[in-house]
Amino acid sequence: MALFSAGAGTWRPPLMSPEPLEPRTWLATAQHGAERPRGWSEMSEKAVARSNHWQRHLWTRGLHDLHDCELQFRSSGEWEVLKLFQLSRERHQQLHSTASSPAAPAASPSTPMQVSEKSVKWLLFASCLSLLGFTMPGPALPGIRSRYTLHGFWTGLVAASMSLGMLVAVTFWPHKSDSWGRRRVLKWSLSVTTGLFAVQALALEYFGFQYFVLARVVTGFFAGCNPIFKAYLADVVPSDRLPFYMVFREASATMAFIIGPIVGGILTLKFGIAAPFVATAVAHCVGVIVLVFFVEESKRHVDEEGTPNYEIEEAQKDDWPLLRKVFAMSFCYVVSQTCFTFFMPLYLNDTFELNPRGIGICLTGTSVAVLLFQVFVYKPFEKWKGLEKTGICGAVAIFIGLSSIAGTNVWPDKAHLALLCIGVLFYAFGSATFPTTVPTLLAQSVPKHHRGKVLGLDSFMNNIGRVLTPLCLGFLYGRKEWSCFLVAGSASLLVAFLLEWVRRERTRT
Repeated sequence: MALFSAGAGTWRPPLMSPEPLEPRTWLATAQHGAERPRGWSEMSEKAVARSNHWQRHLWTRGLHDLHDCELQFRSSGEWEVLKLFQLSRERHQQLHSTASSPAAPAASPSTPMQVSEKSVKWLLFASCLSLLGFTMPGPALPGIRSRYTLHGFWTGLVAASMSLGMLVAVTFWPHKSDSWGRRRVLKWSLSVTTGLFAVQALALEYFGFQYFVLARVVTGFFAGCNPIFKAYLADVVPSDRLPFYMVFREASATMAFIIGPIVGGILTLKFGIAAPFVATAVAHCVGVIVLVFFVEESKRHVDEEGTPNYEIEEAQKDDWPLLRKVFAMSFCYVVSQTCFTFFMPLYLNDTFELNPRGIGICLTGTSVAVLLFQVFVYKPFEKWKGLEKTGICGAVAIFIGLSSIAGTNVWPDKAHLALLCIGVLFYAFGSATFPTTVPTLLAQSVPKHHRGKVLGLDSFMNNIGRVLTPLCLGFLYGRKEWSCFLVAGSASLLVAFLLEWVRRERTRT
């Protein structure tokens, strides 16, 4: 535990003691000073200073980020610091359990979740249902284009209209969930979108194009659920398990991208272009039922006022220099993701002359590969490399994947299929290993009562990317089909550089 010596009003470098003190005595000890403890020569001064820095950091944060520090030391290979920190932490747990009442349980290495694990699983199911609003109506787009005789910009407007509405939603609803409660806002959002998707179906059948687009924009106003699902997980899941649950949330989203297009295509062929919108309304209604009966509310900051840690929580500051870098990473990743989502079907048709069935098989195969990587590869890979290095590998893999896809247009014909398969596999690996990095870093960089707001700002940046990317890269696609994939891949490479910058800064602090 850190000992301090003070003289003439100046704080000297902290010292590590083999016999740690209880945290509440740190500052008291600082007033009296201390000699260097026995065993000092066996410790590097840098390791001691690093360990003491984190101990003071934990004291100001209410001692609830112990596992974050351990993971940080493991990922950066600072084994000496980790050993000192673990000894200090173990001693703190012993002292804490002794000082507490006999009925109080001793501190455990792994903090339990604030809600039951079943509640988290039901929440992930509701997250999958909410995303069907984006994936299920996709196969109906050609029919909508034919119905209203749309061209160019107006076809793109159908795809971008909900994202335009969500620019407003993601700045309002996630912030409100910080005070109103995550589950309450999710129930309200899915309840309203249930009715609005039904209105979209009615507009397709009985009204004009402008009413349909207006209904989609209004639906977007209430569809900013994605950051709230992430904020709920950040609230209830311990820090050491948060990356794994975030990747399961991404896996639930991938399931929506696997199931949605298949079901939407079948419904469109059998019942017409309005059927996927009706089915989406039903899915959102089921999501509301799940949230009402099976999902517990997360403990909100406003409920903690008056508790011993309330003043400590209020004193925490958002790490805005780090947040700005993470927002930039998230935006660049969305550029790469949107490029693949929007232009891959066109590229497969123009370069490989695939019919809609072949395009669907390729896209579904990509989503299945992403899901397999998320479920079976991410967890051991993240344990091996750590959070930041896993994200860097994922971003580089997306760059390699999109560059390989671009190369299919310029390499000899015999290499086309091989390059396409390589590109799709690398893209799938990157899409499975990087996206979890952003919400985890955001959740770790802000206090609990600001998570909804910050994750909402992240979604706001993402939606700007989803609106601008098709317009900008569409211009490049019209000139050189492969160029948009190369530019999007370069954006992913920028993500890797930014994440390495963040990793180095977090290692130094």
